[in-house]
Amino acid sequence: MPRKTLAKFIFENLTEASWPGVTIDEDKQLIECPKGQVLSLIRGEYHLKFYWYSVEKKEYDLRDSYSEIIFPKTLDIKKLIFFRRNGNYKLAYEKQFKSITNPLSKTVNKVKLNNSTKLKFYKQNMILPINLFTKSMNDAKYVYDKSNSYKNSAQNYLSGIKSHDYSNNVKKRTTYMEKGEFHFLVDRLYLKTKNSKKDFQKYLDDGDLKSMEELMTELLRHDVLSEEYLRRLNDYFIKERLKDIIDLGREILRLKSADVTTLDAKKIIEKLAYGEINKLEALWQKFFEKNLLYLIFTYKKIFPQVELKNIDGDKKYPDFIGINHYNGLDVIEIKTHLKNVLVWDNSHENFYFSSEMSKAIVQTKNYMDAIMQERFNTAEDRENITKFTDEENLYHPRGIIIISSKNKLATKKGQDEKLKRDFTKLRNSVHDIQILTFDEIITIADEYIKNIIPEAENGRQN
Repeated sequence: MPRKTLAKFIFENLTEASWPGVTIDEDKQLIECPKGQVLSLIRGEYHLKFYWYSVEKKEYDLRDSYSEIIFPKTLDIKKLIFFRRNGNYKLAYEKQFKSITNPLSKTVNKVKLNNSTKLKFYKQNMILPINLFTKSMNDAKYVYDKSNSYKNSAQNYLSGIKSHDYSNNVKKRTTYMEKGEFHFLVDRLYLKTKNSKKDFQKYLDDGDLKSMEELMTELLRHDVLSEEYLRRLNDYFIKERLKDIIDLGREILRLKSADVTTLDAKKIIEKLAYGEINKLEALWQKFFEKNLLYLIFTYKKIFPQVELKNIDGDKKYPDFIGINHYNGLDVIEIKTHLKNVLVWDNSHENFYFSSEMSKAIVQTKNYMDAIMQERFNTAEDRENITKFTDEENLYHPRGIIIISSKNKLATKKGQDEKLKRDFTKLRNSVHDIQILTFDEIITIADEYIKNIIPEAENGRQN
């Protein structure tokens, strides 16, 4: 059976749609309508014009753009023409084809297909190599099919969520996505090009960020991410993030007074981006609030300023409650690096705790007692904390006091060996409370970097 010619194929579709006044000369491959030639064959090239017909007005007209396509006779284009029931026709997947081949929406009336090597525009003509036309139509179909798939997926997901408002008979939650869709989402939002926190916040709200955090946690927990990415993640938090935190901590340590209105103090406050800070102790508290999880590596959750009841003194809350990876609970108190821990006793020729240190110990003990007796000001605070620790651990808290620095450890200078011995004895004598200086916290983090980075680098070499 002879193959149906292009003219016959188009003519049958138009007459089936009852277009009036359409004629065909199959020998010449010519189709005409009252408005002009629909199809003609000139020197081995088809000229197909895209007319439309209005049944209501009984009028023909030529489309405003992409009104004609010219192509070699050898190109079988029948499968690439889409006919509506009313007979109006266009290139299949035309919207997608235009977006792919003409992303800047240049004005195009004619599309000419030939054996040229690249796509170009000339006046209101698009010159398109045949091989690129074939590829672009395949790509257009891919875009069309994928778009419908995403649309149906989103519709099923959103309908399923809304169905909970109307009935208890709801479908079981399922995954409404295919492989590759997450890449599509990230690339569509062009997120990899964002250069600052504000850039991301234009497109991501708190819900988006929370979902990504939960997803990342699960990917890490189930060992889904590549080793190379985990190394890069490790390097970021160790080499970049932690180094910056250490540098900032040392800047605060270099402050020689408690006055936070000095130029140096203002620069640090600006880096912390925490607004107005009026005390040195508050500056340290904000520094640790933002960075404690990086500086002391045993915590999985930090709760700042949980209010407790029946506490002696004006301050009713510890600076932080930390939950470590063994579910233990720590009460963390922050003082300043300018406070003395020890005072020299001339009569006995030894050191003893300063009044500031003694007050901090009593204060921390009071907080620990309040937690053991579950004297939380709100039930919500207790519930939030017990989500991250076993309830029995509330009755066995540990205290940590961060205070002083190497230069301010004692009121008396020149007794280095005696100072070290007495400081070690005194802080070991306090049951369930660990006393650390700000220098020690920074040094622990610094040593962590020195120890872990060579190990990571050796892993790469192996």
